[in-house]
Amino acid sequence: MKRKWIDLVLTALAVAGLLAYPAHADDASAEMTHIEYGESEDGLINYSGNEALLDQPLTESVHTDGLVGAVSEEQYEADAYAAITADQTLASSYRPAQIPQVISQGALDLCWSYATVDSSETNRLLDGTISDTSNLYSPGHLGYAAYHGGDETWTVGTPGKTWYSLGGNALVAISTLLRWYGPASSSVYETTSALTLGSDDLTSSLTHLTGYEQLKNPYVYSPDSGTEYAGDSAGLAALVEEMKEEIVSSGSLIADLSNKAYSADTSSYFTSTYAVPNHEEAIIGWDDSKVTGASKPGAFLLMNSYGIGRGENGLDWISYYDASLCNIYAVHYEKELDGIHEDTILHSYDGLGYNTTVPGFMAANIFTASENEKLDRVGIYVPAGGSYTVSVRTGVTAGSPMSGTEAASVSGSETYMGFYTIPLGQEISLSAGENFSVIASVTDSNGNLIAFCEQKSRIDMFGNSTLSTTLARTITDAAGESYRSADGGSTWIDNYSEQYNETYMGMTYVNMLGNNCIKAYANADDTGSETVQSVDMYRLYNPNSGEHFYTANQGERDHLVTLGWRYEGIGWKAPKSGNRPVYRMYNPNAGDHHYTNSAEERDWLVTKGWRYEGVGWQSADSSGVPVYRLYNPNCTGAGAHHYTTSGEERDWLVTLGWKYEGICWNGVR
Repeated sequence: MKRKWIDLVLTALAVAGLLAYPAHADDASAEMTHIEYGESEDGLINYSGNEALLDQPLTESVHTDGLVGAVSEEQYEADAYAAITADQTLASSYRPAQIPQVISQGALDLCWSYATVDSSETNRLLDGTISDTSNLYSPGHLGYAAYHGGDETWTVGTPGKTWYSLGGNALVAISTLLRWYGPASSSVYETTSALTLGSDDLTSSLTHLTGYEQLKNPYVYSPDSGTEYAGDSAGLAALVEEMKEEIVSSGSLIADLSNKAYSADTSSYFTSTYAVPNHEEAIIGWDDSKVTGASKPGAFLLMNSYGIGRGENGLDWISYYDASLCNIYAVHYEKELDGIHEDTILHSYDGLGYNTTVPGFMAANIFTASENEKLDRVGIYVPAGGSYTVSVRTGVTAGSPMSGTEAASVSGSETYMGFYTIPLGQEISLSAGENFSVIASVTDSNGNLIAFCEQKSRIDMFGNSTLSTTLARTITDAAGESYRSADGGSTWIDNYSEQYNETYMGMTYVNMLGNNCIKAYANADDTGSETVQSVDMYRLYNPNSGEHFYTANQGERDHLVTLGWRYEGIGWKAPKSGNRPVYRMYNPNAGDHHYTNSAEERDWLVTKGWRYEGVGWQSADSSGVPVYRLYNPNCTGAGAHHYTTSGEERDWLVTLGWKYEGICWNGVR
C-alpha cells in the first residue's frame, strides 16, 4: 500500500536571502543534505542546499563597501575581463540564427515556466528538430502540470496562492518534464489563469526531456554568516567560457537573476553586490563588447518574459559580472521531431526529482514490466566530476535487487551536476510482469558513494509539521520499490522502512527517505505479434469554425470538448509506433489545423506562416485502412481540408463541391 507524504518546505526568514538548514542523520555514516526553498518573488522561488554537489571552486571573502576581499570591484571586473577576452576559442559575440517568439507572462508568476519553454524551443531550433519560431510550447501547461501531478506533485503551501501565483524555479520545471509532463502545444493549451487540465492532458508531450546539467555558480551567498563567496577573476572567466560553450552546443541556458537593477538605457541587468534572485530567464547568446552598468563590457543575451515592448524587441542583457546571476542550467531533449519519441515507456517512482543525498550508499530500484518491453536506457543523477556504474538485472525476485541475471552494465563520468539518460548499448527484452532492477553506484569527485533520493515530510515528535511554507512536495512510496546498500550490494535496506532524525532549532524532526531517483526507459516489444498495436484517433468538430480536428490524445480530446467542440467518435486507428509520421500543422491566422505525411508539404507550409506542431500520429503501410483527404475550394477559413475512412462520406462531400485529393495515409485494420 502506498503512503503519501507532504514535505512542507521552510520559508526564508532572513531579509537578505535564504536560510539553509543542515540535516543530521542518526547514523553519521549516512548524513543527509537536502535542498531548501525560499520565498517567491516575481514568480521565482529561490533555493539553496547541496552546493557541494556542484563542486564549486569558490573563494570565501567578506563583501563590504564595494570590496571583494582586498580587491576592488573595478579591479575584479578588469581582471576577469582580461581573462575573458584573452580566450579567443569562441567568437566575441553570438546570437542564434533563429530566436523563438518572445511572449509576456503578464500577471502570471510563471517566469520559471516561460524561461524553461524559451530555452527548450531555442535548443530544439538549434538541433533542427523544430523549425517554427512562433510560441510552440505552452508555459501554462508546464506550470499547471507541475502543481497537479497527483500522488507525486509540487503543491501550494501558501494560503491564497494557486499554480499560477505561487511561483517556481528551474528544478520544478525540470522535474515535471522528466516525468514526461510536457512540453505541450501552446495552440491547444493556451496560457491563461483559467487553464485546467485532465489527467490525460498532463502527459501530453511533444518531446521528452532527457536530462539537464547545472553549471557552477559564479556567486553564492551565505546569509547565516553574512558572507559572500565570489569566484576569483580567473574562475569567473572560465565559467563565462563554459556558459558560452553550452550555449553553442545546447542552444541556450536557464538562469536565475535579480531584476531589481535593470537599466532601460542599455537594456541590461547589473548589480555589483549580492541580490536575492527573483526572476528567471533563458540565456541565448553573448557579446564581449556589450556595455552595461559594470566597469567593463561583456554580457549575456536574454529572452525576457515581459514581451517585445521591453529591451531590444523582447531581448535583454545581463553583465558577466552581475552578482545575482546563479543556478544556471542546460536542458537536453531527445533528437527526434516533435511527436516522435525515442522511448514510450517510463519506469520511475520519483515525480519531483531528488532533494536529498545520502553519502556512503549505492542505490537500486526494482521495477515491473507492464507489457512485453525492450529496455534501452536508464536515467540517474550524477554530481559534478562524479562517476557511475549502472547495471540492469532481469528476473529479479522481490526485495532482492542483486538477484536474477545481469543483462547490461555501463560506466562513465560527468563534468557537471545533473540528470543523465544513459544508453545501455543494447535492447533488453522483458516479459510482461517480469521484475527487473536498475542498480546505480554513483561516486562524487572524491570517489565517495552517494545516493540521490526523495525526502519526505519533516514532522516533529508531537506530530506537528514544519514552519510556514511557500512550496511543498507531495510524494508517495511503498515497500519493495527503492533500496540502498553500504556494502557493495551484499545487503540491502528498503528505503520505505528506514528512518532518520533531523534536528533544527532544538526541535527533532522525523525525516524518512523516499524513493531513489532512478528511471528506466523502454518501448513496447511487438516481436512475434501478429497484431499491430494501435491507438484510437479521435475526431472532433467545431460548430463555430466548421473545422474537424483529429488527435490520439484523450486528454486533448476532453479539453477541447470543454471548449465547445463536439466529439464525433473514433475516426480510425493509428499504429502505436512506426516510421511513417503524419505531421500536424497549425495556421495561427485562420485557426486551422492541417495534417500531412509529406515532409515537403510540411516545410512549404512553414514558409507560408504555418506552425509545425510535431508528429500527430503514425501511418500504417499501404495494406492498412485508407484515409481519404478532401479539399473545400470555397472555404476561406478553418476546415478547408477533411479526412475520413468512409468512402460514402468521401463521395457525398464530392457531390457538395469538395475536391477529392486521394489517400493521404493509412490506418490499422
